[in-house]
Amino acid sequence: ALDQVIGTRFAVFNAELRFPLFRALGLGFLPVWLPPMEAAVFYDAGLAWESGNVLRWSRAPTDNPSLVRQPLTSWGFSIRANMLGFVVLRLDYTNPLDRPDSVPWYWTLSLGPTF
Repeated sequence: ALDQVIGTRFAVFNAELRFPLFRALGLGFLPVWLPPMEAAVFYDAGLAWESGNVLRWSRAPTDNPSLVRQPLTSWGFSIRANMLGFVVLRLDYTNPLDRPDSVPWYWTLSLGPTF
């Protein structure tokens, strides 16, 4: 599936349902403070291709993967914490749907702005 992410043109799609876990959490007399956190359920799809490639929703097993391209998809869960008001710490648990030989679920930790 990694050859499917190479190309001079690309398209991406993301749908997610976000919901707050808590806005700010202080533990009374204890000097502990947790930042605002939210959770999300998401679905992603992406497609990369070059001029001359054939684009299809589903590729047949006999199709040449370098000539016939299909979207790569995944879904999963995310927890995000707003750190210092401008940087988001994000922990994702993702299931790639188009990688039959890989681990079915994996963790990703990232730091940066949300979109």
